[in-house]
Amino acid sequence: MYILADIFIKTNWDKIIDIIVGVIIVAILTGIKVIKFLITWIMKRKLKKNWYKELEFPINKKTKKSFKCYISTRGQDMDPCNSEEMIDNRHCFSQELIPFFMQNNFEKNKNRYYIVLADSGMGKTTFLFNLFFSYYKKLIRKHEIKFIPLFIDSVFEEIEKIENKQNTILLLDGLDENREAMNDHKKYMEKIVNKTIKFHTIIMTCRTQFFPDSDSEPKDIDKIKFGVGKKSVEFEKYYISPFNEKEINMYLKKRYNPIIKRSKYKRSKKLIANCPKLMPRPMLLSFMGDLLADKTKKYDYGYEIYQELISKWIERESVNNLYEFFEKVAEFMYLNKTLYITEFQIKDLCKECNIQLKEDEVLTRSLFNRNVNGIYKFAHKSILELFLANKAYHEIEFRKNITLDNFNGYDMVKSFLNEMDVCDFNKLFSQKYSKVSFQFFKYLQLYDLHLSDHEILNSNFVGCNLCNAILKDINVNMSKFIMSDLSKVNFCSAQLIGAELEDVNLTSANLQFADLYNATFSFVNLSQADLTDANLVGANLIDTNLSQAILEFADLTGATLNRVDLTNANLMEAILTETVLIETNLEASRWYKDNVLKVLPQLKYAKFTYIIIEDQEPKKVYRSELFPDER
Repeated sequence: MYILADIFIKTNWDKIIDIIVGVIIVAILTGIKVIKFLITWIMKRKLKKNWYKELEFPINKKTKKSFKCYISTRGQDMDPCNSEEMIDNRHCFSQELIPFFMQNNFEKNKNRYYIVLADSGMGKTTFLFNLFFSYYKKLIRKHEIKFIPLFIDSVFEEIEKIENKQNTILLLDGLDENREAMNDHKKYMEKIVNKTIKFHTIIMTCRTQFFPDSDSEPKDIDKIKFGVGKKSVEFEKYYISPFNEKEINMYLKKRYNPIIKRSKYKRSKKLIANCPKLMPRPMLLSFMGDLLADKTKKYDYGYEIYQELISKWIERESVNNLYEFFEKVAEFMYLNKTLYITEFQIKDLCKECNIQLKEDEVLTRSLFNRNVNGIYKFAHKSILELFLANKAYHEIEFRKNITLDNFNGYDMVKSFLNEMDVCDFNKLFSQKYSKVSFQFFKYLQLYDLHLSDHEILNSNFVGCNLCNAILKDINVNMSKFIMSDLSKVNFCSAQLIGAELEDVNLTSANLQFADLYNATFSFVNLSQADLTDANLVGANLIDTNLSQAILEFADLTGATLNRVDLTNANLMEAILTETVLIETNLEASRWYKDNVLKVLPQLKYAKFTYIIIEDQEPKKVYRSELFPDER
């Protein structure tokens, strides 16, 4: 008894009480955390349901799945499509875009107008969806947030419906998908600015290549200015960064658990290794399952991947004539300069083309998306463009029309066609040396082509794009063109060093910046051709027709122009040092005064009644004025 009392007295009850209290506090805090987690989870679930409604945009299973695999979108201040910038990113500013907007701009309102640019399939729409959701799920929001796709005709009506404009963040998706913008993007953007000038913040997405030329495309400037009445606003621009290796691995781990789905994970890594330039696109990564279905297939070109995806979708649908139907829809959209189609137009199109498809077979397909207004569009614009590219590949008239239209608003069609055409061309010239004759290559996209040591006879290249083509490698013979039609060909910046062109038609060809060093032209028609800044040093142009050609800034040093027809040609700023002009016809050719003085001794051997000298204004100068001793 005394022993127990002694133990009781010696026991440190303060410590025991402290432990008990500590356990109780931990239990309470843990319970609070669990309760807080459950409340947050329930609220997020509730918010997610609400934001789907607030978004007022169809969210399908594929889109919901993309949220689970979403990798935070990074943005940079340089165009990642520029190869030099891709190689050296030391000077390239890059950061996660959603925190950037959420923390710095929605609250501090540093700038009001932003444009986010990216190539096709780089996740522009997914970025805006996640930005919308990230802001919407905040428990305390200072502003409203609205999402409007720009492909609908009722864009400005939807903008006008928004009541509290001064307190609203406006997300505008897909400038390149708007019909008006495709016709005149500057005018349409000014219109948007006028309609949104009262909003708190405006963020717009657009495909980089949508801008028609290098002057319009915002590559090297930080901001794009647009006038609004007497004022002007500036769009601060950011380019979506392609996935790096780490982000691709993060995505694959989210999509395919490396332990549970080890086989698919390893195969997807192998596929990415085979197509490193294509796989940084989130859209293509999202369809990895379709690409992995056939273990034997390899993909060398982007169009092969898209064709495989489309064929898998159509195969799953098990509906006859479905491919033909989608191709007709794509053609309808192109001809009507639109990116959507109504239910009634679909039915009319089926009747017109005699395509026997039931309504549910057409309107519930995975290649189509439908918005709340009953308007349909392709799940992605690049899918539409693959259908157009296939049509252009098989139909010469359609290929001609879309080429002459300069692929306005459809840059991926041009890219797909280039891959298809180059692939076919390389198969034709697979041997080290081959002689090809009577081939038909009209309006092909063959830019960046590497071709040398071949002979091409009696072939038709009318309207082909051979921009940046390399037709001669070091220590390899130049490809010969004999009796072939190359009219309207684009040879801009092509390497034609030592070219042998015999009895070739190059009427209206574009040879700007082309390298024609030591080229040989025999009975070639270059009338109305553009040879601005071309290198024709040492070229042999005897008996060539260069009437109405543009040779401004062209280097003709040491060139032989005997008996060449240069009537009405533009020779302003052309370099003619040591050029031979014996019996050259220079009638009505255009010159600068300084040029004429430099080549006066050579002009004595040429034929002309008068030439035109550009000074403050064009002036006819007769031969008798230049050479009074000939009177």
